[in-house]
Amino acid sequence: MRRLHYFDGLRGWAALVVVLHHLELTFAPELQGQKDAISPILGPFSFLADGPLAVAIFFILSGIVLSEGLKRTEVTNPVTGLTSLILKRWLRLSLPIIAAGILVLTLFALLGDRTVETGRLTGSGWIEDLFPPGYRPDLLEVLHEAILGAFIGPNTPLHDPVLWTIRVEFLGSILVFALCLFVRSGFARLAACALAGAALIATPAWLLNFCALFAISVAISDLRHLSTRDDQEEHYRMLRDITGLGMIFLATCVYPVLDLHLPVFMQRLGEIADPAGHLSQWTARSLLIVGGLILSRSAQDFLSRPPSLFLGRISFGLYLLHVPLLWSVGGSAYIAMSRHWPHWAAAVVASLLVLIGSGLAAAIFHRLVERPAIRIAAKASNLRLYALRRAS
Repeated sequence: MRRLHYFDGLRGWAALVVVLHHLELTFAPELQGQKDAISPILGPFSFLADGPLAVAIFFILSGIVLSEGLKRTEVTNPVTGLTSLILKRWLRLSLPIIAAGILVLTLFALLGDRTVETGRLTGSGWIEDLFPPGYRPDLLEVLHEAILGAFIGPNTPLHDPVLWTIRVEFLGSILVFALCLFVRSGFARLAACALAGAALIATPAWLLNFCALFAISVAISDLRHLSTRDDQEEHYRMLRDITGLGMIFLATCVYPVLDLHLPVFMQRLGEIADPAGHLSQWTARSLLIVGGLILSRSAQDFLSRPPSLFLGRISFGLYLLHVPLLWSVGGSAYIAMSRHWPHWAAAVVASLLVLIGSGLAAAIFHRLVERPAIRIAAKASNLRLYALRRAS
């Protein structure tokens, strides 16, 4: 798994970008451009608050890491293996979601709903409309959403809006398991990934369009090993490194500038690449970033450093907890400070409180919730496999 450390680092920075995206939406909505994440003020640095791009990267990385894990797992019966892996994945995700839901209930009880007042003061329609009018979550509702609704429900759980990604994550994980367990041959699996990805992208449904990234990630996992040979000549390694960095730079910095100043050209380019219009710009850019990372040793070294790996470890907790802390702690702090301070000063201090509080909470969450959830999920999966073997 040493070679996958840089994927963990990228996931950590992507989680931080999602936090910055929601801070921008809440405290600086004027920075947001007409194209969701492309800010005319931030320009080439728009990727620093490009939440949709970060989420697309999450999906690709999840598929790659799951695929790599399955390569070291011996499964004799694909059907029983699939059911056990689904159980493991469900527990791995649902237990932390339950804990995050309990935090939401606690914050509502202590501070109440701060979203409407915060949104009116900052001019943010996003935070003002985060919850339905008069929304008050209860324990049974949160448990239902954490156990079932977040995975297969028709609507996003109300208590934590970032949970819309869990439906994609869960269905995409099942697709990865099926591709890896039922199609064992290399070339056959690449063909199956290509067909599944093309079919999902062609389908006019956003959920399935996102699931296509998981099929593509299985192919990336299989092809990744072609670029990790240690016997490459120095000039070839340098060429790969420059190419990879160029791909990352193109996806992060160049695209926002072109999309701002040459919108017609970029629109036509997108129509040529995807006539059906289901392949989003974030999908294409996320693939460029992950592909560039696989090629670039310099980017891998940066993302394998301790700060990046720390962010990677706490990334799921950071993703789950930052919105509850944003509307409660951040909103309450901004409301109090805005009575005496100018908007920008109150927004900066409130944002720092949310960033620091989310990081600390995510670190505690990783140790006390995530790690036990991983162990419980693994034991439950092993028990199911054992019971199925005994029954057969």
